[in-house]
Amino acid sequence: MATRFSVLIPTHNREEYLRQAVDSVLAQTFTDYEIFVIDDGSTDRTPELLGSYGNRIRALRQQNQGPEAARNCAAAQASGEYLAFLDSDDLLMPCALEVYDRIIRTLHSPPLLIGSMIYFEDNQPPAAAPEARATLEVWKYPDFLDKRVMVGLSNSRIVIRRSVFD
Repeated sequence: MATRFSVLIPTHNREEYLRQAVDSVLAQTFTDYEIFVIDDGSTDRTPELLGSYGNRIRALRQQNQGPEAARNCAAAQASGEYLAFLDSDDLLMPCALEVYDRIIRTLHSPPLLIGSMIYFEDNQPPAAAPEARATLEVWKYPDFLDKRVMVGLSNSRIVIRRSVFD
């Protein structure tokens, strides 16, 4: 049986934020996931930081080619039914994967989910996270390119069925 989620985190010289991003995935209430962190040619201490996680993550390294190539590199090795994108300077709320799983089960495996975001400033994440069991607002669009679907500037809210990504 496949893993439900493969979380893909491309990074390049983000040692300052990367630990928070990885730890936010490791703190998930939902546990059927794998984590890939793709070092896109960092010249800082990113490789040492990734090594400190041992086998809790899959650390990959490539020459600097950009985050798209890094995600593709990890996706080629991922076993998840869904790919969840997370930028290395973003965080997942503790219940994020649980909420995504609940939506996937309720809506019979949609091809794409676009989550909501909470923005924070001055490196201070929000103090309180919404509960996974709270009422969810789900909008279904027949066309994900509809102009009413606001993706924003971050990939960290995208979860896509692996077969669609391929």
